This record gives sequence, C-alpha cells and structure tokens, in this order.
Amino acid sequence: MSRLRLLLALVIGSIVGGGAWAASNPSILAEVSAALGVNNAIRQILHIGDDGGIGATLHTVVDIDGDSSALSISTGAVSVAGDFGFSGTIDSLQFTTGLTAPAHSEGLVFYDDNEKTLAVYNNQADVTLQLGQELYIFATNKTGSTITNGTLVYIVGAQGNRPTVALAQSDAVVTSSAVAIATHDVGNNLSGFFTTFGLVRGLDTSADTAGTTLWLSADTAGRWTSTIPNAPNFNIQVGRVIVSNVNSGAILVSIGPTDVTGHMVIQSICLNDTLGISGDVTYKGGGGIAFGHMYMDGDFTTTIGDASQTEVDTGLVTGNVHMITFPDDHYLTVPVDGHYVVSWNMSFNLANAAGQPEIHGGIMVNGTGMDEDGEGHRSILTANDVGSMGSNTILDLSANDQVSIFVQNQTNTQDIIVGHLNVTLWMSGGT
Repeated sequence: MSRLRLLLALVIGSIVGGGAWAASNPSILAEVSAALGVNNAIRQILHIGDDGGIGATLHTVVDIDGDSSALSISTGAVSVAGDFGFSGTIDSLQFTTGLTAPAHSEGLVFYDDNEKTLAVYNNQADVTLQLGQELYIFATNKTGSTITNGTLVYIVGAQGNRPTVALAQSDAVVTSSAVAIATHDVGNNLSGFFTTFGLVRGLDTSADTAGTTLWLSADTAGRWTSTIPNAPNFNIQVGRVIVSNVNSGAILVSIGPTDVTGHMVIQSICLNDTLGISGDVTYKGGGGIAFGHMYMDGDFTTTIGDASQTEVDTGLVTGNVHMITFPDDHYLTVPVDGHYVVSWNMSFNLANAAGQPEIHGGIMVNGTGMDEDGEGHRSILTANDVGSMGSNTILDLSANDQVSIFVQNQTNTQDIIVGHLNVTLWMSGGT
C-alpha cells in the first residue's frame, strides 16, 4: 500500500471512529492536505488541533470533527474555482492598485489605476464605466440606422421600461432637448449606453483645441459644433473638448445651457398691453425688424408717354435687406402684413425743360401710385436745371406687396433722366 493510501485510510478511520484521534494528529492531516494539493485555506481548516490554523472569530466554519470554529486567513491569497457565495458583513474591501486593466468580462469590477476609480465592465467590450466620473442611460435606438459613437440624442418615447432615442438637433424645440451622447455604436432596434455626464472617447475632435466649448448643431442631426447657432435656433451647450485628436479625441459631456437668458428663444409672443423695456434692445444673428433698401447710381432715362404716373423700372440695384426681398430689380417685397415706413429721394433732369414742367414722384404699391401719400414734386426751370425731391410715409401693407417708385411729368411728355434714387423700407409695427 502506498503512503498516500495509508494516510487516507488513517484519516477515514479516524473520522469513522471519532474525532479525538484527528485532534491529536494534526501533522498527519497536514500531510494529507499537502498530498491532495489542497490550498492553504483548506489546510488551515484541516489543521484541527492547531490554534494557529483557527485563531480568529470572523466567520464560523464546521471542522471535520463537527465542532464550530472560526476561520482566519491572515496572509496569502484564496482562489475559488466556481461560484462563491458570501453572507454576513465586511468592514472594507481592498482592490489591487497599479495593475493594467484586465481583459473584458461582463460584470467584472476592478480598480482603474489610470482614472483612479473603480471601473465596471458591462456587456459592451468597448465600454468601461468609471464609477463616480460618468453617468449613463441604457436606451434603445429606433431611428432606422446605427447611432454612432459621439452622436447626440434626445428621448422620443419608451419601449417597455427603457427610453427610446433619436438624433438631436437645435433647429426645433423638441429635437433640441438633447440628453446624452452615444458612448459606442448602437445598431437600429438595439439598446446601448449613452453618456449624460462624463468622458466620451475615441472621437475625431481635431477641428477644435482642448477646452473648446461645444454646442448642439442646428445644421446636422446628432452632431456638435464649436460655433454658437444663430437665432431662432436653440443654443444648447453639450460639453467641452478635453483631447484634440483625429482618432482618440475626448469630450467631457455636460449638456445644458450655461446662460438661461442666452438660451431662451421666444418663437412668438402676444401682448395685450403696452410693452416697456428699460434698457437697450438689440438683435442677434442678423435678426430684428424687416427692412430693405434699393438704389440707383447713374443716369437712366424713364420714358414719359403722357401725364400719367410712370414706374421707374430700370437701373435699380439692391442694398442691404433682411426679410424684405428684391425679386425683380425694381421693387421691394414685404414678407408679412404690417405697418411699414417708406422713405425715398431722387435727383433728376430733363433734356428739354420747355414750359418749366412740374415733375412729381412718389410711391407705388403693386404698380398703383399712392397719390399724395408719400408724394413729392419739383419744377424744372431750364434745361440746365437739376431737380431733386423726396418724401416718406407709413403704409399698411399686406404680405408680398411690392413697393416701387413712380415719376410723372404733368406739363409735357418729355422723358425724365433719373440721376440718383434711394428707397428704404422697414417694418414699424404689426397690423
């Protein structure tokens, strides 16, 4: 019989015959445990009669003679191959520091020595949650295509108890409600992780320097921009560039406006009383009231056939315009109903001033002269005389009304040579 078999027989015999023998022969049990390859923790349990093996009172175990004792493992490591269950309390848990991040395994927790915090692996091999430094939502992509890493999303609904998301964009109230940035590629009809706060890595941030503030784009769904969108788009701050790199760039996600007044955009407002503003009124991004300007710089002959009003329809060019347009090279078109101020002036002369003709000028709306309202006149005394005239008025105009200028020779049918002409039109109030 081999020595191992003999030892096993002695141990089994001692268990069958009673525990007293085991208690009096700890060295034999130690040899058995060593021969069986049992680790140090089990050796201490088998080391029945040795106070050094069972000397603490942390966790209760039952030894081979049936007595309840305490297990203490003061040094070394314990490896468990298989499931491990634990009940009771623990004062503290020390994770190893200074290690390289382990290979991905869902549910693995370790100390991330690079980020100096605990890290958790989930079901995505390319996603690591740094506890205390990042916040996620687990949401479902229902857009019809893949949401790529670094794409901004807003919540559109729910599927079960999980939110569904789509691409955010700052050109509308609903889509500007960005909540997170995708932290990995999420396929259509699949669920993934979206960062509401923290670092998103692996992005192309090479267009901007570190520290640059980023905003939700008004032009491209799901994208960010370093240029603040103009009104009426919403100014939604989404984070800052932390690492500027074409492949390994990083953004610190922090969604929301830093300045509430700068973010607030009123699409429309109706006041039933007087609005008083104590301070300056400014317009942002080319906005403000509707206005337009057209002018003539040079000599253009307007052919006069009779004493009727004749529209000046050649030689005009557009000046600065906003909302008001200049579609046919000789009139301005208003965008909406309202009260509009029209101011105009003109210099002119005649090739033949016989009879000292009286020349009138004024405003036309849709080809019809506004008699007396905004009209001016001047008499030409000689052929060498150069006249000038102008006027202004406030007109009630409807959307798409066309504003132009007429001239009129009430004395004879001589043509009028217009040397310079300026027409300015702006909205002064609603209807």
